[in-house]
Amino acid sequence: MHDLFLHRSAQNLQAAELLLNAALYDASANRAYYAAFDAAFVACLHFGVPIVPDHAKVLSAFCGELVARRKIFPADMKKMLYDLQQNRIRADYGNAALSKNVAQTSMKTAITIVSTITEKIRP
Repeated sequence: MHDLFLHRSAQNLQAAELLLNAALYDASANRAYYAAFDAAFVACLHFGVPIVPDHAKVLSAFCGELVARRKIFPADMKKMLYDLQQNRIRADYGNAALSKNVAQTSMKTAITIVSTITEKIRP
């Protein structure tokens, strides 16, 4: 299951980049969030945190257990994940389209999260 979700994470990063380059900023931010979410889910599984792929539960478990309690991941990853989630919510349900800058920031943030998690679980 780890490999499947890592593969999905990589696909979502690739999709986010393609969408960003096509000026589809809302869709890019959406995929950037899912890249990070899938990686956080894999990290929970890898470090033995019992979890199901539910947004609130994964973010809570990752940030609470792996960031705050065990300190496996840097503290700033909590804010990064929640910012990505907020951008995704704005992209999917907001009254205005996201800017190119927001989509670019989401993409960079997702790359940082995915690479940080990947380095910890596959040194």
